[in-house]
Amino acid sequence: MRQLAAAILLLPALLSPALAYKHDDSLGEKLLGEFRAAITSRRTGADFYARLDARPESAGLRILLRRAPAGRVAWYDLAGNTVYFNTRHVQEFFDIKGYRDSRIIEILNVGKEARAEFVKRADALFLHELVHALQSCLYPRYRAGEADGNPVEFEYEAYFTEDLYFHEKLADSPELLADFLAGKEQDVYTSHSLAGYIELSLDADRYREYIRSRYLRDEALGYTELEESGRLARARAADERITAYATGDASDYEAEKAAAAAADAEKAAYDAFLEDFYTSRWPAFSAEALLLLGSAGLEAGNYKLALDCLAQAEEKLPPGEKTPAARELRTRGALAILQAAARVRDGGGKMPAGDLAVLLRSLEEASARTGRPFPADLIPVRRSAYLKALKSFSRRASSEKEPEKKAFYRENADYFLSALGGPAAAADSP
Repeated sequence: MRQLAAAILLLPALLSPALAYKHDDSLGEKLLGEFRAAITSRRTGADFYARLDARPESAGLRILLRRAPAGRVAWYDLAGNTVYFNTRHVQEFFDIKGYRDSRIIEILNVGKEARAEFVKRADALFLHELVHALQSCLYPRYRAGEADGNPVEFEYEAYFTEDLYFHEKLADSPELLADFLAGKEQDVYTSHSLAGYIELSLDADRYREYIRSRYLRDEALGYTELEESGRLARARAADERITAYATGDASDYEAEKAAAAAADAEKAAYDAFLEDFYTSRWPAFSAEALLLLGSAGLEAGNYKLALDCLAQAEEKLPPGEKTPAARELRTRGALAILQAAARVRDGGGKMPAGDLAVLLRSLEEASARTGRPFPADLIPVRRSAYLKALKSFSRRASSEKEPEKKAFYRENADYFLSALGGPAAAADSP
């Protein structure tokens, strides 16, 4: 999964104050206009800008390019109402090195074609940051620093909005996905957006839980959940109520009671947003995205992606569905299984054991989901690959420090162990 680079937090410990450069304002205004033109050309983007423009507090938004730690691609600065792009990654994007921020800003300010390419690739990520800008208007307690940390729920909305927009972008520009899967385009902005888009398409609940755990596990980021924020606000109100009885001054109690009510209202609003997303937007989005991703994966020879996506899409078809679209989907799903099996037969011996095992797992799961038999001649190959991968993945799960990779190795190791029949069966096998 993608490196989660966006956040609604100030970075005083990481970033020095943004020194003003000569062309800051000129470049920022150009980028704001060019991003708006690109993003509003698609439904999700147009709908979002309508919401943003309805908030007068959003006026004065800026874009600045500044160097920052490599882990950050872009972020929204609440205090300055500014979206920042990390010039480390801007240099990476343009394949240049050693440029000062001032020089990069100067070049982009006059380079219309360079800006166009940057906007074309970074638009979905910029929209993600704009969601945080809108949230600061809709929930002013956070702008004023009166709330208990940043709600992780704000990230759900930002990522979901980015991914819905990116889906529309891929429909308009299928070459972005095809080139990416073929290894022709590996820019940081497309990579960032595509990773989350794939995860959301496959499993929205798992994707949301990933975002939640990613932001909550690092206390330094200052994230909390709306439920916890509300609980703390209610507890403070209860404490102030007792103080008010003792002193006769109810002003602090009234303020805390209002804060608790605001926290409850914010949670209700976000619960409604998530419910609307899951019931009215995600099903259609997922069906379209799975077909798009699976078809692109099949064409590019990325059989794991093709199997995972096409099998899920086929599994969601109504029983007995015989429309031309359903027949086409089933044909592509069957073709993915046949071609993946052929890949294993022809080249499995040259693949790393872990890669082979993961591909065979996708083949196994796709066969089960679609009611097709797993290729009989690959059963011993599958068992051998699972045994080898179980050992290496178990070791990596124990030693890996990065939580996402650790979870990947652990989950796959558990799957291989279960598929082999448990510890006894795995231990008795050669």
